[in-house]
Formats: sequence, C-alpha cells, structure tokens
Amino acid sequence: MLRPTLSPGLMYQQIGRGFRLAEGKKDCLVLDFAMNLIRHGPVDLLKAGDRPKRDTKGEAPFKCCPGCRRIVHASAAICPECGHEFPKTETPKHDAHASAAPVISGSDAQVENPPREYEVLETLYSVHVKKNAPPGHPPSMRVSHQIGSRYEFIDEYVCPEHSGYAHDKFVDWWSKRSCYPPPKTVAAAVRLAQEGGLARTKGIRVKTDEKGFERIIAWDLDEKPEMDSDAVFAMKDAEGEAAAIPAGGGLDNYGDDEIPF
Repeated sequence: MLRPTLSPGLMYQQIGRGFRLAEGKKDCLVLDFAMNLIRHGPVDLLKAGDRPKRDTKGEAPFKCCPGCRRIVHASAAICPECGHEFPKTETPKHDAHASAAPVISGSDAQVENPPREYEVLETLYSVHVKKNAPPGHPPSMRVSHQIGSRYEFIDEYVCPEHSGYAHDKFVDWWSKRSCYPPPKTVAAAVRLAQEGGLARTKGIRVKTDEKGFERIIAWDLDEKPEMDSDAVFAMKDAEGEAAAIPAGGGLDNYGDDEIPF
C-alpha cells in the first residue's frame, strides 16, 4: 500500500484485493508503506463507522506572507497584497520502508512503531481554546507543521499561560527557538511567532502513541533569528491587548484527548 488514508473501509478495500481467492493461491504478502495498519489496526478488528470525525469548527489554516506580512490562506500560491509567490515543494506521501504491523490480529508479526521523519514545509501558529474548557481555563498556542499537501499537518501545543510543568515545558520549548524572552500570553507568543521571532522548523521526528495520535519527539531547527525592536513592541502590544477568550468559542476546538493539557 502506497496510499495513506483515514478511512478504515478504504484500507480494507485495498488489502481485500489481495485476499481474493484464486486457484493455486496460498497466501498474500501485504507491504504497507503508508502506515495504514499502524493507524487503523488489523483488518479483522475494523468496525463500521470507525473513521475519525474531522473538526470543521476550527480556524482555517493560514500563513504569513514574508513580503508584506499579510495573513493569507495556507493554500494561496500568490499573495494578493504584494504578489509574492510562495515556493512549491513536494514531499513523499509514503515511507521508504514497509510497516511491520500485523495485517490480522493474533498473527506472529510483531507490532513495530518506528519514529518517522518529515521535512517541514511551513509552520503556522494560532490561539487554541480547549473544547468544553471551564471558565478561566487558559488557552494554548497551536503549532501546525505542514509536512505534505496543504491539508497535511502535524500539530503540537505549548502553554505560555499555564502553570507548573506545562509552563516550564513552554519556556524550554521557546528558549530553544528564540532570543526573545518567553511571552506571558498566548496572543503575544502567536504574534511574535508570526513576525518571525522563532527559528524555522526544518524537520520533525514523529511517533504514534498508544491512542493513535502522532506525537513529535524531536525537531530539526534552523538558527535563532536576531532580535528586532519592532517585534518586541509587537509582543508587548499583544500582551497588553490579550483578553480572556471564552471557553468553547475560541479559534480552535479539539477533543480533550488531542492535546496534553
């Protein structure tokens, strides 16, 4: 299999072609380069309606034009403001090695979950409000890494406004990417990130956890950008303008299991 899919039915259809009976046929070799078996599990354990639902209430993906700093849709090829042409990049849609995950449950094949490495085409930053969060629950910053087509993203979340371990984790994450002091608010962090205050992420290493979510375990970062006085003022303005975002009415709404905080 070379075609990745979020549909268990489509995966079953692809593998099922090899299961067709034929005279003299004893077995079928399934080579899964798309990691569909890791994503969905053995074909005999699939259930109808298992396809994950997509959240359509979140903020549309966007990117910042490096020429005029205008925010445009992530799929834009040319900036409508200044005419900047965004570079076209292509990445492989499947892995170089087949998965060792079992096709049928109870088989002797050993489930392997090796880390996968991706080139990052672009990184987008936005404010995220946890779905059904109680009043006063702080938002987080959603960091979306584009790894393939315009709809292929792997997300991570950092928490400037949280306390304890979550905040310490954000400070460490930010310090590895920026010469600027860690912002106090999510709005300021997003503003500074969009202004180019963070090192560009060139690549990521990803591993699928026990719940089936892809978690980033390593980053390939570019050099930290130099500090710019305009960006500092923009960050301070954003910190001054930051207001409480109502829970459930924010820019992104994802399930509780999709982010760690």
